[in-house]
Amino acid sequence: FPSAHRGGPRHGCGEGFATRAKNREAQAPATRAITMSLVGLCSDLPSPCHNVKMQDAEESVVTVARATEDGYEIALRRRRRWSDNIDELIINGVFAMDSASTVSETALAEAVGPAPGRVLVGGLGLGFTAAALLELGAAHLDVVEISQSLIGWAKAGLAEPLGALARDSRVAICQGDIAAFLLGQPALPGLFGPWDAICLDIDNGCDFLIHPSNAPLYTADGIRSALRHLVPGGRLALWSQGVSKDFWFDLVSIDPLATERLVPVDRRNRSIDYAIYALSRTD
Repeated sequence: FPSAHRGGPRHGCGEGFATRAKNREAQAPATRAITMSLVGLCSDLPSPCHNVKMQDAEESVVTVARATEDGYEIALRRRRRWSDNIDELIINGVFAMDSASTVSETALAEAVGPAPGRVLVGGLGLGFTAAALLELGAAHLDVVEISQSLIGWAKAGLAEPLGALARDSRVAICQGDIAAFLLGQPALPGLFGPWDAICLDIDNGCDFLIHPSNAPLYTADGIRSALRHLVPGGRLALWSQGVSKDFWFDLVSIDPLATERLVPVDRRNRSIDYAIYALSRTD
């Protein structure tokens, strides 16, 4: 799965939906009265004025697909806001990521540099990191995703750029546990390293894990193990829901030129700083 709670410890859907529902219930009579008055006043005017009632309507949400795997429920939802369609991934009822803002996914791709060659991508998500890597000139992507359902939705073209990635000859998508693979577990079929770069967006980062089994990856030994899957000088980049001083110290102890980039994202009138960590294989 992609990292969950990509709106916060931060940001969950439940509270926001409940609050809006209560507000709508309390305001509904007044809103209907105002809307009907405006429509009545505008009845003899050109058609744009008749849009008042349309603009007052709430956004709509539909569930495109839903599945349960290993005790986790994953859902692909589509939110229509005015003329825009926004795709969302929801894990166990909690917001994970959407297509409204993809700057942190793009920043993760940029962290490995231009024309990165062969890249191992951990976590398919909605496909924006992989798409950005192709835009940067990546020659080939091996994308490892733990959810077989999400892979199936990509192949079925239920959302873009997932569908485009599944059709791209430069992209190979396989099912597996990327953290276990990088930590030295048995190889995954069809994966042959080393790679020129690795991009990981599989959890919220070391300080806010959704999957406890990923914890060993966010240690100094785990990072060293991941780096061994790179060519000398290859780049490893990791997405995090926020900064972590201890994790940063571990990275600098491995590569003194490691970087930490904060990526501000606005979500529902709140500014959140995600962090992108990157370092190179120096041995």
